[in-house]
Amino acid sequence: METAAPVKFQLPDPAYERAIWMHQEHMPCSLTPLAQDAGMMQAFVRPAEAVLPRMIHVNGYVYTRSQPGVQSFGAFPAPNAEQELRRWREDWLDPVEQAAATLEGFDATAVPAGGWRAEIDRQQAMLGEVFRGVHMATMRPALGAAEAFISGYVALMGESRRHDAMALLHGFRNASGDRAAALWELGRLVRAHPPLRRALERDCRDPGRTAAAEQFRRGLEAVLERFGCTTQGHAEDLPPWREDPAVPVGAILLYAEQDDDRDPRGQERRQRERREPLERELRALAAGDRRAAALLDTLRAAQYMVPVSEDHNLLADQRLLAASRTRWLLVGEHLRARRLVERADDVFYHHLDELIAALEEGTGLAAQTIDERRERQLAWRSVAPPQRLGLPPEQLDQEAATAPAPTEASAPVRGTPASPGVHRGRARVIAHFEQASTLERGDVLICAAATPEWTPYFVVIGALVTDSGSVLTHGAVVAREFGLPAVVAARNATRVIPDGAMVTVDGLAGTVTVEA
Repeated sequence: METAAPVKFQLPDPAYERAIWMHQEHMPCSLTPLAQDAGMMQAFVRPAEAVLPRMIHVNGYVYTRSQPGVQSFGAFPAPNAEQELRRWREDWLDPVEQAAATLEGFDATAVPAGGWRAEIDRQQAMLGEVFRGVHMATMRPALGAAEAFISGYVALMGESRRHDAMALLHGFRNASGDRAAALWELGRLVRAHPPLRRALERDCRDPGRTAAAEQFRRGLEAVLERFGCTTQGHAEDLPPWREDPAVPVGAILLYAEQDDDRDPRGQERRQRERREPLERELRALAAGDRRAAALLDTLRAAQYMVPVSEDHNLLADQRLLAASRTRWLLVGEHLRARRLVERADDVFYHHLDELIAALEEGTGLAAQTIDERRERQLAWRSVAPPQRLGLPPEQLDQEAATAPAPTEASAPVRGTPASPGVHRGRARVIAHFEQASTLERGDVLICAAATPEWTPYFVVIGALVTDSGSVLTHGAVVAREFGLPAVVAARNATRVIPDGAMVTVDGLAGTVTVEA
């Protein structure tokens, strides 16, 4: 049997070795050719300021050029945005829905000859305007306020209180928590009715004909109505929940195995109970300390970080990605009707120029080319991408030489402490979200980045370790919300921790220890 060649990550131009390129964790999945040319991240690409581009793709993964001391999307504004963070829904949800409706209602047969380039450019400009607007109104001020509050609190109370500063931002209801709670309720129903569980294990689309099955069917329909735009790894070529209920049903079956203490609402309540005494302490201190009084103003804006982060992702990011997928599938059906592709989703394996040529000139790609690209995409998605590229070769060699051997006990893998607590469990090194259904209770999830699609599985796992991230990225924020020990920015964790090994995660020390 022929062994597949290992996936190598090489920069597309030797000149790029002069810069450091960081894997963009907000787009963790390897993108198809079409998504590389016309994907959501393009909304943040500006004209190159120098010879080197700001963003590149390596094996379909997004890498952005690192500029020390500069945030990926520019410096954050002053954290006086409480009012703005309250009203973002009023300002942006209607434009999101209008853009989504335009894409989902696109009539590919109505585009005149010679008009495809202009039509796609118009759609992308619309998407970019809304996508940028949402993020400028949500994440920039929210992260700015959170960073300002945490640094101010630590300066006032001491470094040993850093996790208390982060605890003050948690315990608020948000869309991700609502989604997990909705799945949890269905999991309780399945747990109480073994025949229903057996039916779903046989066929996730057919719960049976019992009263419990009918109740489950109605509940799942409600979940898909509200959360059906949830994507897989932010990938437009993969079906969201509303197209493939196997993903949410798989999570529900996992939830059915959990004890009552894993209830997401219980986790939210425990975070609130931890936060409220800390708030009272800060208010009492503010009565006689001007610095503490000023921190209270910042705190009000900073406490919008979790709800804004989770809500905008579902209501805008996921909504627009799912709508964009629908648009491309409509284009793919148009190509299929003209016998230019065999399947509508072949459209994703065209570069944009190739797609325009097919639509305008009828010059479709060979079926073999599409099949080869599809297989290559699967290979790329089977591995976790390096967090950083572009280092001098001798430094890369040195890193490889000093990395712990995966079959031997070694010094702890170190990263950034993101959520306190200690947990010992089985390491599950997962390269792609499609493997999430194999997680079991108490597993330690080890992945390149934990994006919002992973949130339902935080009810199941015992700890989180990611190659990339910071204390304010999604994985860290939600791990704290669920009370999970977490270590982020452990940049070689997916390479040096063996899948299946027993590990101990210390979220306060920022270490992951692999047992012999």
